[in-house]
Amino acid sequence: MVGQPIQALSFFKIVLDISVPMYYIISTFNKGEFQMGANEFMVYGEGANAKTVFNRLVKEAEWECGHGGYTGTIAEKDCFVMISIPDNVNTKEDIFDYANKLIREDNEMVSDKWGPAGCIKTDKGYLFFGIASS
Repeated sequence: MVGQPIQALSFFKIVLDISVPMYYIISTFNKGEFQMGANEFMVYGEGANAKTVFNRLVKEAEWECGHGGYTGTIAEKDCFVMISIPDNVNTKEDIFDYANKLIREDNEMVSDKWGPAGCIKTDKGYLFFGIASS
């Protein structure tokens, strides 16, 4: 249902049925707790180097989501940190799973919604991921 408008009555029904404010429903889940005002993001890009790809992806996210801040996307990031992958992480799917694991485990390299994005080099490009303010 992503991108679908929620009618007011549906919103109140959801809140009353599960007794959780709406911002909890759409926020990030980390270490068994919701992180208010943050969203996970994962974006992949190809290019000459990580910095070039990062700058392009940030500009694309700003164009798509606006320049007002709190988009929950890579647009909120101004830097990134390169992350090494374990030897048993080989395929592109494994890399995405590993990035998701770092987010879910609230890894300090990528868990700060105002901190750097994580970056993993793949065969052809770069995967940027983390948590961003929303």
